[in-house]
Amino acid sequence: MSELNTDDLKFLSEFQKITGIYPSDCLYTGFAFAFLVDNRGELYKCIGKNKIILNKLIQAFRKPVFLFLKGSDLETQIRNFFHNLSDMRIKFNEKDGGKQVVLIVLEPERGYAVGKDGNKIKVIREFLNKRFGIKDFQLRTTKQFSDNESPLI
Repeated sequence: MSELNTDDLKFLSEFQKITGIYPSDCLYTGFAFAFLVDNRGELYKCIGKNKIILNKLIQAFRKPVFLFLKGSDLETQIRNFFHNLSDMRIKFNEKDGGKQVVLIVLEPERGYAVGKDGNKIKVIREFLNKRFGIKDFQLRTTKQFSDNESPLI
């Protein structure tokens, strides 16, 4: 995990004040906030019944707020970022001395992966850079996966 600056600590504190949960990490992109929480129970508590807590977060921060489950490794984190997709393939490559990650999703689910105005994918790219040093993250689509293709390519 990268170092937290004073703004991050302020955001973490405000998040905790509203939700009662102290998140593992946060990211402010200028157009949105994103927070990682440690487990599913905490995630559900941060959303709240009928999204009441999430709406309080959005009002407090005056920006869109993304909540994600923290992953123990790169692959798990990517799967947590895109938990709402029915099927995906993750491909890891070495490129220009760094790691490249390619996420392949079914074409009808591209909108879920990208998010409104592309904000979700932008936040995820920044989080992957911050937490794992991934500077090259690409999203590709396919009409279908073959039956004999392994989930991880």
